[in-house]
Amino acid sequence: MGASARTLDKTGGAVISAKDWTDIVAGLLSTAEKFGFQNDGDRAIDIVSVAIQQVGTNDGNAYARIGLDTATISPPFGLTVAVEAGSAAWGGVGENRYVITAITALGETTRSFKELSASLINATDQVRLTWLKPPGAALTGYKVYRTMRLGVVQTAQRIATISNPDTLEFVDTDQAGTAATSAPATNTTAGDTPNYGTAPSLSTTPITLGTVAVGQAVFYWVNWLTSEAISEIGNPRQFALVFTEAI
Repeated sequence: MGASARTLDKTGGAVISAKDWTDIVAGLLSTAEKFGFQNDGDRAIDIVSVAIQQVGTNDGNAYARIGLDTATISPPFGLTVAVEAGSAAWGGVGENRYVITAITALGETTRSFKELSASLINATDQVRLTWLKPPGAALTGYKVYRTMRLGVVQTAQRIATISNPDTLEFVDTDQAGTAATSAPATNTTAGDTPNYGTAPSLSTTPITLGTVAVGQAVFYWVNWLTSEAISEIGNPRQFALVFTEAI
């Protein structure tokens, strides 16, 4: 598969390919919008520059500003599962599936990028989950969800809340699930609706995302400005973000 990525909207839960801004008054900034870059390939990507490039019908009288978001936490990445001999009492054998999320004092991420499965051969087996620590000072811990138990789909089963950001594993011995607690569809770790956080200082200077691990997401903000005395109404100006990888 190689390098592959997708763009997320401000919720961190929906994939988008473009963004339309409403008409703005000349000389005023549009409201900044938050976006995410998520690595959905099978190797790490080192993004050394995210730059703004005017394209299409942009006449040079408008431009965009960009800034890195350091408050939003990425969904945990690097998740692995391993079946081990243990002393659990599952009452049967079959397939289990798991996802995890990260939490802060403000909220919770969306689920880890890929749901992983573990096949229990013996009813006493246990399942060990491990993952990598997402960057961010606001990180306070994780939640573990079992989405299938012995081949039966579970739509709302949080089986653990871990209140230590440095604890990077959990062992499932058939812990009971908490009702109506499926992983959220939006990332609220920097705040909730309508903006899911607060925009940092933005400029026309390119930003650096650094090394983005497989499954990791990095967030940034963009706004739009039309020069004084220039009519923006009905003018379909366009720009593109160019992500440059280190060679």
